[in-house]
Amino acid sequence: MVYISLSSYIKFTIQLFVMIAIANTTIQAKSISFNNLSNNTIKTVTSKNALKQLLGAHATISLLEYSGLEFLGVENNYLLQAQMQPTAKVLDKDVTSSVGVSINSVTTNIPFDSEKTRVLFKIPAFKMLLGKTHVQRYRLLNPFYVSYYPNAQKYSFELEQLFIEMKAFAKLHQDQGMRDEVEFLFIYYKLGTLSGDARIDFMESTHQKAMKDGTPWKVFLSKWYLGQLLINLNTKVDVGLYLLTEASEMLENGFEHPLASYLNYTLGNTNYRYSDMESAKKYFKRAIVYDDASKNKSNLSRCYNELGLIYRKLNRLDSSNVYLKKALGVSLVQHDSIMAGIISGNLGENHYLRGDYDKAIPLLQKDADMAMKGDETGLASNALLLLADCYLMKGDMDKAAKMLALGKSYTYQSKQYLRLKRLYPILSKWYAVKGEAELASMYVDSTRFVIDSLERLQMLVRVVPSEELYEVSGLKIEKAQQKVETTHRQLIIAVMAIVLLLSVVLILVYRMVSKQKQDQLTTENTQLKSDLLIAQQKLDAFILSKRVPEVNTASMVDRPILTPEDLQRFKVLFDAAYLGFRQHLQSKYPLLTETETQVLCFLKLNLSNKEISGLLGVGINAVQQQKRRARLKLCVTSSIELNNLVHSI
Repeated sequence: MVYISLSSYIKFTIQLFVMIAIANTTIQAKSISFNNLSNNTIKTVTSKNALKQLLGAHATISLLEYSGLEFLGVENNYLLQAQMQPTAKVLDKDVTSSVGVSINSVTTNIPFDSEKTRVLFKIPAFKMLLGKTHVQRYRLLNPFYVSYYPNAQKYSFELEQLFIEMKAFAKLHQDQGMRDEVEFLFIYYKLGTLSGDARIDFMESTHQKAMKDGTPWKVFLSKWYLGQLLINLNTKVDVGLYLLTEASEMLENGFEHPLASYLNYTLGNTNYRYSDMESAKKYFKRAIVYDDASKNKSNLSRCYNELGLIYRKLNRLDSSNVYLKKALGVSLVQHDSIMAGIISGNLGENHYLRGDYDKAIPLLQKDADMAMKGDETGLASNALLLLADCYLMKGDMDKAAKMLALGKSYTYQSKQYLRLKRLYPILSKWYAVKGEAELASMYVDSTRFVIDSLERLQMLVRVVPSEELYEVSGLKIEKAQQKVETTHRQLIIAVMAIVLLLSVVLILVYRMVSKQKQDQLTTENTQLKSDLLIAQQKLDAFILSKRVPEVNTASMVDRPILTPEDLQRFKVLFDAAYLGFRQHLQSKYPLLTETETQVLCFLKLNLSNKEISGLLGVGINAVQQQKRRARLKLCVTSSIELNNLVHSI
């Protein structure tokens, strides 16, 4: 039983009778089903015995306030909630049932089934969350965290109502820890409903509140959420790394959390992506320690695999093989066939780098088959291109050609610019072997351009290494704590002044670096536009050099201006100026012939029918016929629509 003052009881009674007086009729209850009440048929009860019907014969009333609603009264397992409108709602404390009750003899439909919602989102029974530590609750709620998103939008109202019930339940049982836990459940859910800057603003506000509150797990989770968000959005990546570094140091200093392994894995992966190999090693090894101590060891094979890749980057292939074999062993024990395929491909790449192509080929083929089956275009591109190079080095030109064609296709399908860094050198080698020196040289130049572009873009993202940022702040804090233990109050004040001054300096430095970063980004964008313009100018110059004065088009038939070698050079120049255009046409409209694709490329360059007929050595009627066939295959009805479609790609 829950007891409160007589004044609260009187307040509740007055509110209830005012509602009944306004309605001037009866209360109707529908489908009442509680733990200690049998199912009742629909019946009309008078205002005099309404409370007895809903709360039992010996109701003891309490007054609770929460989120703009008033929860009036509790009896055994039941909570009566009054809202602004003349509607009351009884909620089962254990979330096993609910009943809608309204005034004016109109029955309110139950807005959602809390039990079904709880099961749908894999949230445990509320009683299981009472009196637990954060770590215990987090483990119980982990199924929600990993699987809530697919249903969150469709059932957003139900989920938010469930959060309200959970918080009310926690307040009823005076469990502040559970209330705080529900608040962070809502924060996690809310992040999925926002986008762009709104997500960042929301999490920055949450982080500030958590820092002010000081509760370790709140500070840890807010750093994790905000840091991961900034990294995933490629916004202030250095700040995101710094926040995750702080969270990792909390773990090293004794704080425990189920996210320990995954957080350090994320830190390692991000540092690897931005070529900070020493930091990446450090955090992957931390992740292994935490994951090895856990029951499921979900990240263990991935951590070993990433360490293998790091040692490969450092040209230590023996060490790389050691970690990759450990990764493969774990993945096989866990029956993770996808991860085993990826690791096999990485071992195959090590054999490839050693020149042991016979050992590399079956492992790379396994990786390629797995990637193509799973529609992992980027991974498939890498494995297929390495296979092409293996066969090329073995002198098997037929298999090399097949793998190169597949690898090139998957490279463009992936739309991952960095994949060109693998494709172009192998194309250069292919054309060199075939004796086409000009094309080989062109792809060498393209390789340099891609590598240079990737390096410049990477430099724009990482301004200050996270380790340096952390040490600047962390060491100052540590020194300040040591002085607190060994000096008098006057010295503490002096240290605080120094810390404040350093904070101001760091803020000024950060702003200056941010401005430099923005300036560099503007310069980079200008440079990339310039590179694209140069590629387009080369293409225009090539076309211009092949144009001839206007003559009788009938005489041009069978006298093409573009030879097969010219057409090959045209493709290379066109692909550099309009990356992915031809590949998009070929993948989305596979019925297009090579000639129709060429005509569409010329249309992209705004060439007239006469100019196209001259270049291809065919009559204007033939060009028009090719366009008509292309329209049918592209499902457009007019030349204007065809032109618009081509220029939209």
